Amino acid sequence: MFLPKNFVKDDSDFPDQTEFTRSDWLILAAMWHPVALIGDVKDKPVRFILMDLPLVIYRTRKGITVARDICPHRGAPLSMGCVEENKIVCPYHGLEFEADGTCSKIPARQDQTAPIASSFNLITYRSEDRFGLLWVCLKPDPILPLPEWPILENEGIMNHPDTKVSINSEVWEASAARHVENFNDPAHLSIVHGESFGNPEASSVPEFEVDQTVAHVLRRVKTTHSAVHGVARDFTLISELTLPFCSLLIDEEQDGSVRYSVHDVATPNSAYSCTLFQIAVTQHNDPRADIDYMLQVNKEDKAIIEKLHPKEYLLNIRNERHTHADVCSVAYKKALGKLGLGA
Repeated sequence: MFLPKNFVKDDSDFPDQTEFTRSDWLILAAMWHPVALIGDVKDKPVRFILMDLPLVIYRTRKGITVARDICPHRGAPLSMGCVEENKIVCPYHGLEFEADGTCSKIPARQDQTAPIASSFNLITYRSEDRFGLLWVCLKPDPILPLPEWPILENEGIMNHPDTKVSINSEVWEASAARHVENFNDPAHLSIVHGESFGNPEASSVPEFEVDQTVAHVLRRVKTTHSAVHGVARDFTLISELTLPFCSLLIDEEQDGSVRYSVHDVATPNSAYSCTLFQIAVTQHNDPRADIDYMLQVNKEDKAIIEKLHPKEYLLNIRNERHTHADVCSVAYKKALGKLGLGA
């Protein structure tokens, strides 16, 4: 993706109507967030709300452009327009904008050869195509890198005939951090997921530790030996939480093949709603990678998470009670606080 040409470098892009504090919004704006599946960006503009800021995503021969979904002329949403001859066209007065956001035509002008003021250019944003997702950073210099998800970039795995991939995207009426905490919480699994995989009769959680050798990654690794249907199986469970809102769970066989992995990221649409992007992979036809399974698990979680009180994700650990099973949750709260969030 090309870098933005016309970019707001101060904090004047802070939305007029938002429940984010200004300090939290500016910190999160300097991080990467996925806004679309690459395959969904085709011949029509796509609209996405990122932290209460409306974005338009459009594709030309030069690639994909992400811009503020507001025409500088009269504020019309460009996502209601169309892409013609590799330009996005405003639906209100027909202004045309190039791939870099430069306004190249104002139909109402009598002299079409006269230069157009730069104030007519779109505000565009930095974007990256990674893991089949389009990631956006609202500031020129991201303060954290994209997550490291090597399975999704391993051509040997992804192109293997035994590999199955399922992709899901859905909106939750809960904060991105609430979802991340839920995804990485082992204590709720047996209780909440009785209809899918849980077992309320086996709800105890063993002691575990969270490693944070990399400042922006919380990691748990556990080697397990178990017998399923009388067949012994040695496998490794890897759990990673990459700040601010990316989660990874891998169930890996001893030969290195992927029994099951799910790559999960929550993008904040607002302070109290988020869009989930989830990519599940299996080389063993594991049913956990089926889209119906993913939707059922999400349904069970969503029913609870959308009703938690307060709606705000509490970073001060004194505001809640904790058990030994909340090690990851406590580490996550502290890590977000170290980034300056919740100040």
